[in-house]
Amino acid sequence: MQNRQVSPTNPWIVVLLCFAALSITASARQSVAIMTDDWVQTLGWSKTFIGSGQSVAFIVIALVSPISGGLVDRYDVRILLTGGLSLVAFGLLAFAAYPSAALYVIGYGLIGGIGIAAASMHVMSAAIARLIEDRRGLAIGIADSGSTVGQVITVPLLTMALA
Repeated sequence: MQNRQVSPTNPWIVVLLCFAALSITASARQSVAIMTDDWVQTLGWSKTFIGSGQSVAFIVIALVSPISGGLVDRYDVRILLTGGLSLVAFGLLAFAAYPSAALYVIGYGLIGGIGIAAASMHVMSAAIARLIEDRRGLAIGIADSGSTVGQVITVPLLTMALA
């Protein structure tokens, strides 16, 4: 069991990294809504199928989140965060490189869902709670705001890129 407390030079760097990670995962989750009309036109998929793929991701996130919460108690948080972000990137890049229905469900829904659950707020909160005692609520609040700020920045950029 590795439940040690690592003390970096400045724990607020971890807060900023958690902010960035949450902005990435939240943007990945939101990107399907922006891409739906384009996928209907270019790939010929129905909105029902696209919504079903997104539902797979949400179900996977719901099922894997308690597991990742348990893993955070046993292992180094960095492993979960690095692995989670890597899975999100791999799942989305696999689908982007080969846009097929199967890779959408597997890449975004399954692999991306596992990654999003591993790099989610409860994992970030545990990381921050281990590092910061004074102003812990502020630190977690700053990290959590990354999920909204990420969408505010990346969703309009993705929409402009599609236009």
